[in-house]
Amino acid sequence: MIPMRYYLLWHRITISLPAIVVNNRTTMFKTLLLFAFMLLACTLPSILADCPLTLLESGPAASNREIRFGQPHVIPEPDADTLICLFVQGDANFRILRVDSQEDCENNIGDLLYHSGFSLLTSNETYYTRLQQDGNIVTRKTGSNQWVWKTDSSQGEVVESFWLVLNCNDSVSIVNEDGTDIWNSDRDTPEVFNRPLTLMKSFATTGPPRHASFASRVWYDRPIQIRDRLMNTWICLVQQGDGNFRVVRGDDCRNNQGDLVYNTGLVYPLPHNGEKYWTMLQRDGNLVTRREVSKKWAWTTCSGQGPDVHQVFELVLTANDTLAIVDMNGVVIWESNQDEACFAEPNKMIGA
Repeated sequence: MIPMRYYLLWHRITISLPAIVVNNRTTMFKTLLLFAFMLLACTLPSILADCPLTLLESGPAASNREIRFGQPHVIPEPDADTLICLFVQGDANFRILRVDSQEDCENNIGDLLYHSGFSLLTSNETYYTRLQQDGNIVTRKTGSNQWVWKTDSSQGEVVESFWLVLNCNDSVSIVNEDGTDIWNSDRDTPEVFNRPLTLMKSFATTGPPRHASFASRVWYDRPIQIRDRLMNTWICLVQQGDGNFRVVRGDDCRNNQGDLVYNTGLVYPLPHNGEKYWTMLQRDGNLVTRREVSKKWAWTTCSGQGPDVHQVFELVLTANDTLAIVDMNGVVIWESNQDEACFAEPNKMIGA
């Protein structure tokens, strides 16, 4: 088989060579000689660098079209003592590393060149990553057709050979039979299934809710249950009696049982007058826990965008199992793993 880098080089030469019309053979020879010199000057560094380096190839006969969990794959780098390692972690993260040995690859140790950025922190499944014949690289659950991550580079009904290659600058690309770069890790954004998952929406008006399928408020003893298709389970928003707002994953999450995704850490005694708490995503972008009657707040994300802002915000679950509040343009204004929250003193809770 012709190495991929020579195939691409030959393609570039054939499509780049102009039709030269001259009046004599001497001019033609000099023009062709100059063109050949310029072409050599441009392509020689890539040839000497032995790149792009083929990592995966689509096609039913290709032996290197997929990587499975527990079965990493190594590709020797030409004229180097290092290897390129393709690795699928147990959390579904697809990784490409430069390693010194097969053992380092099996232990997931090396210089990280690319990773999908996707991690299922509580998953008990195994996954594999495949370069498909439509040009898409997809990570799926083993024994299932359910995808969890993909490059979103499908060329539709096209069935042909594609290559995942490592470029000279250590970026990765998917190229087709014409040598066209259809996806590049430095340029394009992949897609994650069912993420972000919307948990709550604020309402843009004071009238009837515009998004009746989503709640803007979670009441005590009235948890909200949302199907998490990615994990094939449920996500519940739970308001505890002590004020703590929790996001729980599991089949019994309505009873506040399961894997804890997030909690505010609020532990306040119940008010003497029997008031309970509720948590609301407000129209200014703030997520706030308040007393039901007095409306005094106990906890807030402190992400309010100002008193004049009245729009739809969303509380979402991200691909990394963090919570985020995003505006109508998809801009993150608060994220649970990066931004602080605000607490009111138990005996000095501030009014509405």
